Amino acid sequence: MTDYLTIARKKIDQIDHKMIKLFEQRLEVSRNLGLYKKTRKLSVYNPRRELELLNQNMRKLRNVKENGIYYRKFFNTVLSISKIVQREKITHKCGLLGKNLTHSKSPLIHNVISNLSKRSYSYELIEIEELNDVKPYLKMLKNGEYLGFNVTMPYKNSIIKYCDYLTPISYLTGSVNTLYVKRGKIYGDNTDYYGLKFSINEIPFDLTNHTIHILGTGSTAKTAGYILNEKKVSTKFVSRDATNKKLNFPIINYDDLEKENIDIIINATPVGMYPNVNERIIKKDIAKQANYALDMIYNPEKSLLLEDAKAGSNGLHMLIVQALESFKLWFAFQLSVTKTTVEKVKINYDKLL
Repeated sequence: MTDYLTIARKKIDQIDHKMIKLFEQRLEVSRNLGLYKKTRKLSVYNPRRELELLNQNMRKLRNVKENGIYYRKFFNTVLSISKIVQREKITHKCGLLGKNLTHSKSPLIHNVISNLSKRSYSYELIEIEELNDVKPYLKMLKNGEYLGFNVTMPYKNSIIKYCDYLTPISYLTGSVNTLYVKRGKIYGDNTDYYGLKFSINEIPFDLTNHTIHILGTGSTAKTAGYILNEKKVSTKFVSRDATNKKLNFPIINYDDLEKENIDIIINATPVGMYPNVNERIIKKDIAKQANYALDMIYNPEKSLLLEDAKAGSNGLHMLIVQALESFKLWFAFQLSVTKTTVEKVKINYDKLL
């Protein structure tokens, strides 16, 4: 048994050694290909070529029945890496500015959008420990080294002071999650507004006949409140600090929530988000009263709040819509964001998981 194990491991090591050399050779070719496509303004994504190559290679397998499914996964992984390397040579770079970003699915979403739109760009996660750390990235944005940024917690409000101009929706909601340059000036927009509006419109109730409790008072919560106010929907904010004077809505604390008639809940806090998936924003018996819960968390796919409520949805559709709206701003791309568009992105996103 030991002799066989030693011999088998030695063979695997030899094969891996050959694969490493071939892997590096392939990456070098991919980098050169990226430069070639950049100079000729060609798309990194070529679905016809990828399908032809996959079919061609599958025919070369000795045992398609047993190995085909595994080779397909191997092929897709290698191809994804090759496209990432090619995009390193592409001018367009975008990114997400914020804290604790390791959980973010935004790079996957933007990879899908890049492929579907045939617009080549990379999307980076950029950790910003302090607000002042954003300055060199804003300089690179103005210099054209980056095409645009998304902004997430905890800087959606504080980033405003670095914007030369705010769009009307950012001004009215007091929140910026998207940065781009226009005529040499940094513009701040709030594409969360469109993502939230899309998700709120998916709630299967006539909201004018319901009271909605929004958990949290941060930028996302304020944007949700603004949208519901547009719709003339009865809304209450729930906060640890019910004395907050910055909101033009009724505010109660979490103890008071226990005395309320719970109908529809929107969770606009990060409580329950990966890796703290066992945390609850409200008690289980309160959440179970909710006819519907919209949880802005999308990782995990089903939070404890969604498990407890009678029905609900997570924040993935919001993430997709705000990403599409950001992409439109960065590339001046004409696109109607419909349910069909969002579903197409989601289907392709699911394939990457």
